[in-house]
Amino acid sequence: LEKTSRHVAELRQGEGSREENRVLRMLVDASLGERLRDIGPAAALGSQAFAATAAAIEVGASPPATQASASAPEEVLRELNASMEVIVPEILSRGGVVDHFAGRGLLAIFHGESHAQRAIEACLAARGRLEVMAARAGEGSPYARGMTAGLASGQVITGAVGSRTFGRIGYTALGDAP
Repeated sequence: LEKTSRHVAELRQGEGSREENRVLRMLVDASLGERLRDIGPAAALGSQAFAATAAAIEVGASPPATQASASAPEEVLRELNASMEVIVPEILSRGGVVDHFAGRGLLAIFHGESHAQRAIEACLAARGRLEVMAARAGEGSPYARGMTAGLASGQVITGAVGSRTFGRIGYTALGDAP
């Protein structure tokens, strides 16, 4: 009975770990996860410098979330996430990495060969897909809000930024827009 009880406890712990990993995979970009596995956590969080193109993408205006007459919070987020489900695959399919989401937007980094061209193609493709989906779904669809994008190319530095003391860091890209 004691052995069975220990086994059940281990199974529960294993299931909890799997759930934590599933959530972490949603919060951390896949390329960072691969680096963690390949070269270890300490090295993966080290810094790098390289030429890249940053794409700042924002979903069009949504109803003000702070107004009393605004949509329910779940609806505002559902609409925003619907557009992100269209935008993110276009970035990833062209070798971009989503650095982070903030507000109604995201920052994506493209590096390597033809990084500027791939960033432009991703943004145009995302905007085109949103337009097609809006036309199919109608005026009130979450896709009808569209998107805007700004791009900047130059040298970037990537690395861990935050407070190790308080256990909260993020892996991000820094650069100067021309």
